[in-house]
Amino acid sequence: MVISDSSTAMPAATRSPRGYQPAPLRATRRHALRAPLNFAAAPMLLAIAGFSLGILDARWVWHPPLFALLAAALGALLTLAACRAAAERILFLPLLLVWISVGQFSVYVAPTHAASPQLLRLADRLQREVIGTVVALHPEKTIIHNESFQSTQQTETTTQVDLALDSVEDFTRNRDAQIPIHGGLRLSIHANPGEALPSFACGARVRVTTRMYAPEYYLDPGAWDYPAYLRQHGVDVLGSTNATEITILPTARAFSLSCLATAAQMWAGTRLERIATHSATLAWLPASLRLQKNDSDILRAMLFGDRSHLRHALRSSFERTGSFHLLVVSGLHVTIVIALFFWIARKAGMGEISATAIALCAALPYAVLTGFAPPVQRALWLSGVYLLCRILYRERAAMNAIAIAALGVLIRAPSALFDASFQMTFLAVFSIAGVAAPFIEATVGPYLRGLRTIQLTGLDPHLPPRITQMRVSLRLWGEHLRPLTGKRWATRLPVTLSRWTLLVAEALIVSFVVELAMILPMAIYFHRLTLFALPANLLGLPLLGILLPLALLTFLLGCLATALALPFAALTALLLHAITGLVGTYNTFSYVGARIPDPPVWAVACFLAAWILALWMVRAAPRWRVAGLALILAGSICILLPQRPDLHPGVLEVTALDVGQGDSIFIATPDGHTLLIDAGGPIGAGTSTENNFDVGEDVVSQYLWSRHIRRLDDVALTHAHSDHMGGMPAVLANFRPHALWVGNNPLVPAYRALLATAKANGIAVERWHAGQQFPFGDTQVRVLAPAAGYAPGDQPSNDDSLVLRMAYGQTAVMLEGDAEAPSEQNMVANGIPPTALLKVGHHGSSTSTTPAFLAAVAPSYAVISAGRHNPFGHPRVSVLDALATAHVRVYRTDTLGLSTFLLNGNTVQPGRIPAQSH
Repeated sequence: MVISDSSTAMPAATRSPRGYQPAPLRATRRHALRAPLNFAAAPMLLAIAGFSLGILDARWVWHPPLFALLAAALGALLTLAACRAAAERILFLPLLLVWISVGQFSVYVAPTHAASPQLLRLADRLQREVIGTVVALHPEKTIIHNESFQSTQQTETTTQVDLALDSVEDFTRNRDAQIPIHGGLRLSIHANPGEALPSFACGARVRVTTRMYAPEYYLDPGAWDYPAYLRQHGVDVLGSTNATEITILPTARAFSLSCLATAAQMWAGTRLERIATHSATLAWLPASLRLQKNDSDILRAMLFGDRSHLRHALRSSFERTGSFHLLVVSGLHVTIVIALFFWIARKAGMGEISATAIALCAALPYAVLTGFAPPVQRALWLSGVYLLCRILYRERAAMNAIAIAALGVLIRAPSALFDASFQMTFLAVFSIAGVAAPFIEATVGPYLRGLRTIQLTGLDPHLPPRITQMRVSLRLWGEHLRPLTGKRWATRLPVTLSRWTLLVAEALIVSFVVELAMILPMAIYFHRLTLFALPANLLGLPLLGILLPLALLTFLLGCLATALALPFAALTALLLHAITGLVGTYNTFSYVGARIPDPPVWAVACFLAAWILALWMVRAAPRWRVAGLALILAGSICILLPQRPDLHPGVLEVTALDVGQGDSIFIATPDGHTLLIDAGGPIGAGTSTENNFDVGEDVVSQYLWSRHIRRLDDVALTHAHSDHMGGMPAVLANFRPHALWVGNNPLVPAYRALLATAKANGIAVERWHAGQQFPFGDTQVRVLAPAAGYAPGDQPSNDDSLVLRMAYGQTAVMLEGDAEAPSEQNMVANGIPPTALLKVGHHGSSTSTTPAFLAAVAPSYAVISAGRHNPFGHPRVSVLDALATAHVRVYRTDTLGLSTFLLNGNTVQPGRIPAQSH
């Protein structure tokens, strides 16, 4: 029997409330969510699957002749499908091939950005005059440099702009002229104390004197490809200049939408900061109700996507708890804004079409204020497609809508398939629509719908028995509570408590499924196991859902008058402090954000297979639903299972990592003990507390994770210069070694901070000096420097270096750090056994590798760690000539990248990392 929604066909006591869905529509929705998943119900799933396979094939396998063969096979299959009576059953295969070929073709025709060889030639760090058009703006920021060789801090104001170059100065011995050239330049502009940074407008043409250089890249497995990232934003080379070297020309060009969006983002951030400044002056308010400078920086990231002002410690706190998406603008924020305006429009009595139009029109300017980044564009597109499908009563095709949105993104930019944010966005929504929603519909959903119409007693006979029993029980409880609560709350109280309990259960299911889906991308891209992601998001998401509209209202009122925004700013501050306090509380627990290495291929295959099966199981018989969730849990556990590190058994491995102009050496003994000597760092002695790039995190740790290494046995620091020590804090936190080996270093602030990091992570600090010997696994370690009575100066120096000789059988390696001539003379005087492999001191500088030292060591192989195009001219030609004269085979990280040597006890051979490593 069908219950009509017409008021004339139903008694007054059972009439449907406003907004109640008719039974046929509700039945259709329930049937769609619980029906078996197939390509007939969601044909765009087949399209997105084939299109993605085509992109993958084009990236890794495809050659043009194969495309013609595929087209011929396609035609044959289509003909076969058209001629057979069972065409509907086999048609999906030729259609899949069609979409695979379309995906291949999209990669072939997609525009690519290639750097101009002529521009790369001119990026030689020589001072040149360039003329270009401003195509992108970046927020101004203040950077505090912590100097490792000084006890003071330096503050610097900088900004960046992207220029589309028109011409670049080219000079030779005989001529000096501006030559036309096309390419992208990201220009860093620095202002001295007392100077103001220039103000740029989108489309402005500027003349600037700068030193251009190619972006740094690292030839290590797993290392971040910074040049590729810049090319995605149209940037080929980098440059640096002072504010006084810039001239804004009177002519201007047309500006781009992205530049306009960035300018709007910066303007909005400035207005928000002004509101926070006024709020901070209200001393009569409690601190929890006042916005401070740090709060405005967080809100700039939350509301408008401006991350440039975020403190590194704050970013780390949100990353460790798996709640970084709460901190910065993502698809979640755009979805909240769209849902807010859609809900307001529906409450105002508007229909589906009008509410959808208003929601999307309101979300568009907000998306522009956030900088209109690709994740925001994807969220806007996905939400629009989904709402349009609702208008067409295609709720049953939620998976179809998601597939259409994904297909639209990939058609525009096939390379987005390999983007972490794209994968995480669509994996999250697929997990919700494909697994969580059907599971909820089969468990919690009917009870929630039964609560919405509990006052309609006439519906009871037409509902499932379990739902009717719940409704009757709640009414009975209400009768028992009437003497205590009164007539008004007699039924409302148990219904409200039941509804909130079910809503929490629903949120738990969604959060649990999404967190399981995120385990794979979190492991591959971020190497994190966020143990507190589920409780952090379960509490943080509702708070964000309230905070975001409130903060936007505060901003809009602040644009009219700052005083109007202050009452709402107090509520915004309260919610913001609740979120940051919640994250801070979770960060006090040990191992809140455990780091994990790259998962093996078989684990990834098990994970994907488990999710594909779960998409079917949650729609099957009741006994399979829980089994489906258990299956994806098992697939996630496969990603987290410890793997055997990829090492070379039976040999001593010495690997010089490519960390640019710095040092980092990985050692693995024949019996599997691991040691890392130094961890790279920025050129020079300064490190910025606001720099988002960390060699220890983004290069050294990535390489170790690619070798499936979870923990190092020990770590050694040669001396306290930042090109050796800068990446060490991240390595200590990520790999928690048993001990940190050090020599005798001056206690400058950066070195003291490193010792504090070691203490906080429970790492013992072991100090060594010349003359000491000790076993390390199957090797024997001898300390050659510094001397027992060595007294360092006030600031770090190269001769502070801890020099180690590690011997295995008849072979050995000398690890010299940056030791210079005085240290080498002492080592020669104390006696140095011949050593087969030498890590050349001080990056091949002429201050090291003296003739007497080289003659005493008598190496067969040498490795030099130096940065490409470094400003110091390392390695020096004189050192290379001396090594060549001594018949030493030299390997350089600036030309060869990562270099590995295998010592088997008798001979030394250049080697490779194990084949299964990335």
